[in-house]
Amino acid sequence: MPKKLVNMIRENLNSYEEKILKALSPFKYQKERYNVGYTLAVGATVEAIDMSGFSQIIRETDAYVPLDEHVAVVIFAFNDQEQGIKAASNLLSKFEMQYFTQKIYLGIINAEEEEQSELLVKKLFETLCYSLVHGMSNQALDFEAINDHKAAM
Repeated sequence: MPKKLVNMIRENLNSYEEKILKALSPFKYQKERYNVGYTLAVGATVEAIDMSGFSQIIRETDAYVPLDEHVAVVIFAFNDQEQGIKAASNLLSKFEMQYFTQKIYLGIINAEEEEQSELLVKKLFETLCYSLVHGMSNQALDFEAINDHKAAM
């Protein structure tokens, strides 16, 4: 089933990218103007789950971007790579408490890793697809960790 989800993500990538880039605009401005970072986390579930409740548990400075019934993005404001991974891990813990029978695949990337927003989004989904293909459910996978995982294989 994850392979089917990977194919669905790849088919919808352009529409996902459009929604995310629109939501990224204020974060990109803050980064350019005030030099404050942000992290994107994308979550995907095999089963259709209403994850809109997560918009209620993130900080007001963060953004929740639903993409479809299987995929959603959270943009964590004012953080570096390490803080972004921690924030995504905390969100993962809350997901596991609420949907303890469901698997979620989570990809993370920090704005420090890529200046161009379009490439940032592509790397975010590359991380998510890598997580899906390798069965890495219920763990926060950062883009930089893909190389470490490949080396360990």
